[in-house]
Amino acid sequence: MPDNREIAFDSAFNRLVAAALATPEVPHDDTDLLDAGLDSLRFVNLLMELEDEFGGFWPVEQLSCFAGITKVGVLRSIAKRTLCQRVK
Repeated sequence: MPDNREIAFDSAFNRLVAAALATPEVPHDDTDLLDAGLDSLRFVNLLMELEDEFGGFWPVEQLSCFAGITKVGVLRSIAKRTLCQRVK
């Protein structure tokens, strides 16, 4: 069963991804962000918003590793593993 921090993370993550895609609906984990309309600039903006929300930091030199990470579920997993302990 998820704890309160995990629930808070998922809620904030869903809100940020939905806002980036300009949709009121929470995208499914198999949704490809680029196929759903996110371009590379908006994808980087989403990463920065995740950093701001959770207090984490992904160094610029690591951004190239995100090139193949466009599925919502994969991004959620990486962000959760990297940032979840910092949820506000």
